[in-house]
Amino acid sequence: MASLAAPTNAAASAAFKADKKAEKERQKAEKAKRFAEKQAARQQATVIAISKATKIGNQADELPKYVEQTPAGEKKVLGPLDSPYHSAYIPGVVESAWDAWWNKMGFFEPEFTEDGENLAPGTFVITIPPPNVTGALHVGHALGTALQDLLIRWHRMRGFTTLYLPGCDHASISTQSVVEKMLWAREKKTRHDLGRQKFLERALEWKDEYHSKINKVLHRLGGSFDWTREAFTMDPQMSEAVLEAFVRLHDEGLIYRSNRLVNWCVKLNTTVSNLETETIDLPGRTLLTVPGYSRKVDFGVLTYFKYPIANSTSTITVGTTRLETMLGDTAIAITPAHDANDFAVGTRHNLPFINILNDDGTMNANAGSKFEGQKRYDVRYAVQEELSKLGLLVKKEPNPMSIRLCLKSKDVIEPVMKPQWWMRMQGLAGEAMEAVRDGRIRIRPETARRGGEGEAREKAEKMFPGKEVELERDSDVLDTWFSAGLWPFATLGWPKKTHDMRNLFPTGVLESGWDILFFWIARMIMLSLKLTGDIPFREVYCHSLIRDAQGRKMSKSLGNVLDPVAIMEGITLEALQEGLKVGNLDATELETASKNQKISFPSGIPECGADALRFSLISYTTGGGDVNFDVKVMAGYRRFCNKIYQATKYVLGKLPPGYVPPSQAAKFGRESLAERWVLHRLNVAARAIHEALEKREFSRSAQAVYRYWYDDVCDVFIENSKAILQDGSDESKASIADTLYTAVEGGLTLIHPFMPFLSEELWQRLPRRNGDKTLSIVKARYPEYKAEWEDEEAVEKYEIVISCAKGLRSLMAEHGIKRDGEGFIACQDAKELELLQAEIGQVRSLVGKAIASLTVVGG
Repeated sequence: MASLAAPTNAAASAAFKADKKAEKERQKAEKAKRFAEKQAARQQATVIAISKATKIGNQADELPKYVEQTPAGEKKVLGPLDSPYHSAYIPGVVESAWDAWWNKMGFFEPEFTEDGENLAPGTFVITIPPPNVTGALHVGHALGTALQDLLIRWHRMRGFTTLYLPGCDHASISTQSVVEKMLWAREKKTRHDLGRQKFLERALEWKDEYHSKINKVLHRLGGSFDWTREAFTMDPQMSEAVLEAFVRLHDEGLIYRSNRLVNWCVKLNTTVSNLETETIDLPGRTLLTVPGYSRKVDFGVLTYFKYPIANSTSTITVGTTRLETMLGDTAIAITPAHDANDFAVGTRHNLPFINILNDDGTMNANAGSKFEGQKRYDVRYAVQEELSKLGLLVKKEPNPMSIRLCLKSKDVIEPVMKPQWWMRMQGLAGEAMEAVRDGRIRIRPETARRGGEGEAREKAEKMFPGKEVELERDSDVLDTWFSAGLWPFATLGWPKKTHDMRNLFPTGVLESGWDILFFWIARMIMLSLKLTGDIPFREVYCHSLIRDAQGRKMSKSLGNVLDPVAIMEGITLEALQEGLKVGNLDATELETASKNQKISFPSGIPECGADALRFSLISYTTGGGDVNFDVKVMAGYRRFCNKIYQATKYVLGKLPPGYVPPSQAAKFGRESLAERWVLHRLNVAARAIHEALEKREFSRSAQAVYRYWYDDVCDVFIENSKAILQDGSDESKASIADTLYTAVEGGLTLIHPFMPFLSEELWQRLPRRNGDKTLSIVKARYPEYKAEWEDEEAVEKYEIVISCAKGLRSLMAEHGIKRDGEGFIACQDAKELELLQAEIGQVRSLVGKAIASLTVVGG
């Protein structure tokens, strides 16, 4: 029989002193990189588990596809834990049926008192940043849903009146773009071929199709949305709010009509805001692909030509990077209708403004009969040829320059004079900034219908007395960000004085990305302060940008855009490749995307489930830089789900027949050292999660619940319980059963906001406490810190037990002992000897079966 000895806590510390010193030095030397290393360590820990997680997945793949037997909307019928589909964690099995039941039961609707007031803790409301009805959701949307729903469920379980309001944005320009692409690809038609009304009908058909797809993903992710309050930016309520806002702001002179230089996108045939363009810098001559042109177009070239002076033989040489616009010059080299700087000069000197472009990018009659009807960049070369014939072309040379592209179409933006609706922002912006400065809004990581035809006619008749008035709605509109800017309050009923508007506004948190802070978030603050007199939300949390495993921005053309459903349910490489073909990618983009998918997902994506996806995204959210998302890392969190599943299954198997837990989770004075320790650890975890979520430290909250389940419950306490359950007295067995129940019940409620499906599935299998009528873990109370469970004495003593067990396991591993080991623990003093003699069974349980005998001796 092999023999080995393990020192007690003091001796163990000495034995590993060198290692600890080295570790301390390493941490000190790399302190500046601590964040990156922590994240890498977490990822490595999960990657280690991939093979085991894959094994679990392969076992599930061998079974016929699971068919849920529970009727839709009914409470789930739980299968026996010894059945093939329930013996181990299978995401598709665990996550079925619950969402439909939750919604049917109305668990996600805000709860008020009998007299319609908010519950005592207060309100917590999130209106979803409405996804665009232009296509399927991606993993970035899943990140937002995971974080938002985590906060919503956490507040709901703490007794707040909560509302998570869903909805979609019509995203006019984006929708127009994708529907036009679809029309051309399928029917070789443009929106002009269809006409305005028919095109609108097609766009609404597209909206209905993708709206259902979007909602399916949100349901599948477990978002606890109140679907009875779902909104859409073009539904009657939102349209009324837009009209009300427009009339009010127009009456005050904040919205006005003016003929100004705008960003015109020829491809989309619309104006776009500065925020919807991107500037690219060119080092010199560059050939760029421009929509509508078969050949690439020259940019970054300065063309010099001579201007003849009237009534003289003299000339003046000028240079331009946009030769075609010289046809609109109203002074030498000044084109005020097509250049921002020239516009300012023309305004100061009262120069004529000559627009030479049609909306489709062809030259109009102002450009002259020789060029009328030709496309703008074809005219660039035609003008050059004509100047050369006239002997006026001087030279061409490379010229570093910047050009602006439309973010949607990638067409080159054309500055054009057009009458547009504008809004004065100066006063509104100042008040919005003050709301942030004075703390009313914290940015982290840091009435009856008005307007209508009757009122409009009355106003027009007053303005033009004695004139016959004919009303016509202007087909020109403000951009979609105007209606989106009303979202936080229009979705609650504004301008009507609804119950929701009175009780649930302002909302709690607006969680979104940094990239739309000025696109959308600033607009909401300004419009809310102006129209409601209050802030729209109390806090803004901006999450990181999701990138792929190689750190690249996610793009359909790269093939790295991840469908959350594909991650949750798994998908083959072949299916991924087929999915590329149904999009709007051109042949070159399709080839690139297909190649990248084969490299990134050679075996497809394994089924990971919604809970593992949510937990991994929350764990990634450190409040730091962008996130490099790797589906391989997430496979380890599926194994974590199985760890929780098996731990709960073990506890259920150890509870006595007919077991009824005590009415409250409490300490009764009979608990063993291990029980006192685990209740303390549960208490510490609850406090850590509350503190982390209050500070919006999402990753830290996930780490706290992970450590509790993985390190405290699974690796230590469950192993320790085996000795008591096997050799303990009846009283100690009863006590350990109560504590096992409390440890698992507490752990499931702790993790519910992170993993709603798994926690509900297992919580429903637990017997209810005496007198507990709670129907769902959704409505269960979230664990709170209890001062009476603080037990540093138990921690100090039990850490000695754990240290001895770790020392013995380390020695076994070092010497290759796998069975029949003989262990000895040498104590430093009588106090340790007394402790370890009393807890020798606990040490043996933690060490495992490789030790045949264990002896504790004095120092």
